[in-house]
Amino acid sequence: MSDRIPNEIEAFAQYRRHLGPRMEAAGVGLQFHGNQGVGIAFKASPKEAVVRAAIQKGIEDGILARYGAPLSDRAIWVTRVEEDPVDSSPMAFYFAARGAVDLAHSIVNSPRP
Repeated sequence: MSDRIPNEIEAFAQYRRHLGPRMEAAGVGLQFHGNQGVGIAFKASPKEAVVRAAIQKGIEDGILARYGAPLSDRAIWVTRVEEDPVDSSPMAFYFAARGAVDLAHSIVNSPRP
């Protein structure tokens, strides 16, 4: 069976990693829509452009890893961005965005109980 593409689903991923004397942390919420155009849209905006770019790259890399190509018939909305004033970094947002894509994929492709 081929992988089903998330449609009308929302997923939130939080990433935290201990890096010796400090933490690295971020959270990203995504909505997948089949009837809202195509592409990535930021409904919640991070404070810095570099964070926005990291979230977009995390989504794109997650989609390529799970489906092998960009989703050409789907909108992905970034609906939630959780930043920590000390611990957030672009890399943390990248991992959180990839995690949200992975979560949505696993939900729609898991067998139903």
